[in-house]
Amino acid sequence: AEVELRQGEPAKAEKRARDVVSQNPKLAIGHSILGDIAMARNQVPSAIDAYRRAHEIQPDTTSLLRLYRAMSAQDSGKPALQLAEQWLKSNPKDLAVHKALADGHARAGSFALAKVAYAGALKLKPGDAELLNNLANVQLRLKDPDAVKTAEAALANAPGNALVIDTLGWALFQNGQADRALQVLRDARLRLPGNPEIRYHLAVVLAQTGRKTEAREELDHALKSGVDFESISQAKTLAASLR
Repeated sequence: AEVELRQGEPAKAEKRARDVVSQNPKLAIGHSILGDIAMARNQVPSAIDAYRRAHEIQPDTTSLLRLYRAMSAQDSGKPALQLAEQWLKSNPKDLAVHKALADGHARAGSFALAKVAYAGALKLKPGDAELLNNLANVQLRLKDPDAVKTAEAALANAPGNALVIDTLGWALFQNGQADRALQVLRDARLRLPGNPEIRYHLAVVLAQTGRKTEAREELDHALKSGVDFESISQAKTLAASLR
């Protein structure tokens, strides 16, 4: 059924999944596959019903996260966040759900709540570079000067990771350290030249330090990449101002 779904044959997959459910009603897997099929069809309410049934039969992290991701598409993700918070009350050491909750708050723009959630997750795994990097980005949104320290900790645990290097460079710039930021962001761009967000960050620092021709070049690459990125509107505004 999973292969048929990947091959773009949801009708066949659904028939097979329903056979699994009828033959093994006490197993979660059939309901989980039905949820996957509904999600592939963009039938979110049906997917939620199927995932909820799977989670009732097999209440573990995997079934919880499937239900959480489906519920994230409804009502600005609030029901999903409530689901994760409820789960963590009885499963406080579930790192995967802590991460999902923190990411959900960040996506919703609730950066103060995201900061608390990431900090909680880091108590379970202090050296997790992804968590540290995400926390640094949230701190940047909150204009928290600790973003530099957090980004440096992330980089210490993931040396050479271009996305983490970018976070550190951007944090340095926001902290008034433009010269060091420029050096760090150049390194990030060299490691991951196809990332338009990194190129935008570098362009901002180049423009602020008087290197407008280089800034335009970076913005041209970012905007012509064909990739939608978080700061695309700001990049367009900056490009227009440098013409």
